[in-house]
Amino acid sequence: MNRKRLMILLALALALSVWGGLPTQKASATLTSIQFDYFPLYIPIDTSDCTTGGTPFAVRVTVFGTANDPITIQLGNVGPSESACTWNPDTSQWVSISSLPPAHRRAVIGSEGNVEVWLYGRFQGTAGGGTLRARAYLCTDDTYTTCPTTPNVTANVGVTKMDMTPTTGNGGWLEESDGVDRAGRAIAVKNASSQVIGLYVAEPNGVSEGYSGDGYYKIAAPVCPTCGYRIETWALDTPGTSVGVFNTMGLNNCPNTISAGVVTSLNACNAPTAITLISFSATTPAGKATLLALLLLASALVVISIRRRAHMR
Repeated sequence: MNRKRLMILLALALALSVWGGLPTQKASATLTSIQFDYFPLYIPIDTSDCTTGGTPFAVRVTVFGTANDPITIQLGNVGPSESACTWNPDTSQWVSISSLPPAHRRAVIGSEGNVEVWLYGRFQGTAGGGTLRARAYLCTDDTYTTCPTTPNVTANVGVTKMDMTPTTGNGGWLEESDGVDRAGRAIAVKNASSQVIGLYVAEPNGVSEGYSGDGYYKIAAPVCPTCGYRIETWALDTPGTSVGVFNTMGLNNCPNTISAGVVTSLNACNAPTAITLISFSATTPAGKATLLALLLLASALVVISIRRRAHMR
């Protein structure tokens, strides 16, 4: 082949690559690691088919690699049997751990060499072991059609499985339905040691799990006779920092018990408390009576003026 023909072929190849006629591939692409940023220490196990039922949970992971790498991610468990699935928002489906990597949750490594991703998982009743695992797969192009069958990077964290059976189990639920300020935000349940023991995202969250109503959430948490759990609201882009209102079980009318297999409502939290009368006085201008009462309401002084028509006799 003469030099002129070789130069023409090289120019054509370069033109096709720039034009986009060839799949986008990264010969030097690599995944460095994956890490758990936030996860619940307790995982509910309450379904025989995680694709159609059971209590979901949320985790936030960060994957590190080469910028613009297309990847897929999944959640699993480590033990005698792996029975888990991950929500894929791209296909609006719960995807079994046994599915091939192209079916899993998709993401792209950002320009800074990492990507932060919220994942939603469910574990079946046959899930074994006490380890939660995240896996990431490096796909060869941005169509996500070719990915390895084994993960490029993995991360493990220890968790405790919860049996949600009424009376005999070790897990129950917390729910709240009257807080639109929580809509689309993460809800974290913390114990007295500030450990996250339950984690999910309030509606609307784009996940098909049977929940509805802006701000509604239902989270699995360990059974406790005197809980004292703190329930925080996090913005999804700044997790770990409480925003807006938070509740503490046992305070401000919040219940303080979670029973096995029972849903505990937190709707009564922060409801108005009883009013304490501090002083009372009245004046009688012509034709009406004016009452002045000074009250203590939820640790704040409130002055209420009440006027009433009175017939002069």
